[in-house]
Amino acid sequence: MDERPMFSLDTCVDTFATFVSYIRQTSENPGAAAELAAKRKHDKYKTIKGNGYHFIALSTETCGVWCSEMKQFVKEVGYKMMERTGDPKTPGYFRQTIALNIQRGNAASILGSLPDASPMSEVFYL
Repeated sequence: MDERPMFSLDTCVDTFATFVSYIRQTSENPGAAAELAAKRKHDKYKTIKGNGYHFIALSTETCGVWCSEMKQFVKEVGYKMMERTGDPKTPGYFRQTIALNIQRGNAASILGSLPDASPMSEVFYL
């Protein structure tokens, strides 16, 4: 990482979505959807890079696969955190926190797509 101001944008590609299928690409190359999303973010925000900012596209897939740029960024940040704290476990905790937040987002997405279950709420009192 250099001294330029940093701008990052994260996205989580839904590899299970039926309207845009990444199944073929991801079955042949795990992480292909995340890499494609990162490339699209770089193309979309190329003017930011031209204005002296360091742009990082943090792209993941719903199954948790990260793009190579995100892996490198998390590795560097985890190492810097370890230098500051002196705890060699810090990078691992940092990666686990990100992975857990992706899982929480997936759960919220799934629960948000379910129909209202309040008419059947008496089932939970049995």
